[in-house]
Amino acid sequence: MALSVYFFTNPNVLKSVLNIWLKYAFPLFVFFIPILMPLSYGYYLIPISFLALFIPVLNFKWRFIVIGVSLFVILSSIDARSNVLKFTVPFIFSMLYYFKFFLKSKLLILISMIIFYSNFIFCFGSEWYI
Repeated sequence: MALSVYFFTNPNVLKSVLNIWLKYAFPLFVFFIPILMPLSYGYYLIPISFLALFIPVLNFKWRFIVIGVSLFVILSSIDARSNVLKFTVPFIFSMLYYFKFFLKSKLLILISMIIFYSNFIFCFGSEWYI
């Protein structure tokens, strides 16, 4: 994993890999749908999750494709938490671009504290109700 992070920090390498994946592997997904389990759609389509971070700068066609594929993955396996997280979190982050004028520094500090403490609540919250 560390090697892939080092490898993909080069924008030219990332661009070429994404271009090849979008040109060949993405259209082949239609043929893999009957073979793959719905839980593995999210693993195959992880580059679409990466592209969801850039929804505000994508053209209309790719914006429609990224949102449609993300909804397909989320709704096809709603019980797979990893797929839901992998495809909703980048979408939420990209939507922050549209609401950047409403977000002030104090609000961002409050949101970061809520996210920080929610980890403890989610990890240890089930033990509080026993």
